[in-house]
Amino acid sequence: MWLKHHEIGDPPPSFRKDVLRYLGAKKAFATITDPGLNEELIWKWLWELARRVDDSKPQTSQWYSLPGLPLHTLRRFPKQVRNWAITIENLSHEMQLGDAYGRTASSLPTFLESQVRYGLTTVVPDALARRVLEARTDLPTLIELPKLLRLYADCLEAVCKFTAHHAPRAPARFRGNLEFALIEYVKRMTGKPHFPQIVTLLTAAYYAVGSAEIVDGRNLSAEYRRHSPWRQ
Repeated sequence: MWLKHHEIGDPPPSFRKDVLRYLGAKKAFATITDPGLNEELIWKWLWELARRVDDSKPQTSQWYSLPGLPLHTLRRFPKQVRNWAITIENLSHEMQLGDAYGRTASSLPTFLESQVRYGLTTVVPDALARRVLEARTDLPTLIELPKLLRLYADCLEAVCKFTAHHAPRAPARFRGNLEFALIEYVKRMTGKPHFPQIVTLLTAAYYAVGSAEIVDGRNLSAEYRRHSPWRQ
């Protein structure tokens, strides 16, 4: 739910100008500015919050989608992984029963060892032969691949369902966490939470991106004290 500092984009210069142009914003910013305060970080938080002004009507599915992987594909993926496990098991079983494949597989390590040791010319590339021989120590683990795939599919499905359940509340909670982080940082650097000044700056930030939203100081203070993870 948290954004790391390096994940928050830098606001355009016009954003800062528009924020400080708002009534009382310049004075509010000057009040919270302290020698130890990172002004760039304050501007990043304000910018990120301002961009989330439309979170009241979020596309919640975007919150738990992955880049380059549509949500419907992600939902179907566990089933696909389980099918891979079945295919691998069936293929392995058929190869063991197959006359040509079974005989070749049973004598393969001995044949490949002699090939690698004496440099015999063969249809099996030398690099491939070496990989097969080197992987023999991992064979007990590799045999469990279908079971591992099924476990991965189960875990992935559980994570997706859990995330989807919380998705409708995620944008509001995310936005609240950003506000709390801003307040707590100002409080830690200046010794006070400076709610009136932060309210002015937040309202100015929304104004700068074309929103008429006005932040209520009493609500912000109450929410911070009620839900802040840093509350004593």
